Amino acid sequence: STPPAQPPPISWAVQTGGSSYDVAQAIASDGGTGAFVVGRFESHSTMGSTYLSSRGSGDIFAMHVTAHGVIDWAINAGGSSDDYAYGVAPRTTGGALVTGRFGSTAYFGPGSTHRLSSSGSYDAFVLSLNGMGAVQWVIKVGGSSHDQGNAIAHDGSGGALVTGFFGSRVSFGSHSLSSSGSNDVFIMHVSNSLAPQVTWAVKVGGRSDDRGKGIASDGSGGAYVTGYFGSSGATFGS
Repeated sequence: STPPAQPPPISWAVQTGGSSYDVAQAIASDGGTGAFVVGRFESHSTMGSTYLSSRGSGDIFAMHVTAHGVIDWAINAGGSSDDYAYGVAPRTTGGALVTGRFGSTAYFGPGSTHRLSSSGSYDAFVLSLNGMGAVQWVIKVGGSSHDQGNAIAHDGSGGALVTGFFGSRVSFGSHSLSSSGSNDVFIMHVSNSLAPQVTWAVKVGGRSDDRGKGIASDGSGGAYVTGYFGSSGATFGS
């Protein structure tokens, strides 16, 4: 008889963190043999040779791991609130696209050049990092409620496709959407430019709590999206 297949060996493993609660939320290939990882950490965390300190109860982190398991860069972003990164995707020209949530005033990268203030308890953000972990741009989307980016994908042309959830009324660039229930799913596209903008946005939802959880490019400028909706039902377009 044929012997059972053996699982491949683990070639390497790395550990990051500090004395508090640290969690990795998403991972993506860097387009080569390394990986981008994002999540949230508290207090202090050592990521490779980089030592990070959170500005509030929890900060966003993004890091790059090489094919040999070496963390060659890591950055943090956040403010006085509990800030999370939930999704990451590679940029077509190198670097990473990141989405999540932030509250109050948050700083993305060193200094105050990339500073955002939330319109409600939490706003969604989309962040672009270059191949060395430097912030290229960051934008926010949000209203008076809790709004959050859960997943992100590159559109094949340097822009981003993002899904998550929003409550109440939110302006997505020039598109204003109002939720049908406590939370609705949003799907939006962010352009690739020095001054990125939300070029389109649509919603899915009903009277319950509805959320987008995963997204992928269809290769033609559109998106495949998954998530969940509540027992009251949901409207998907027409």
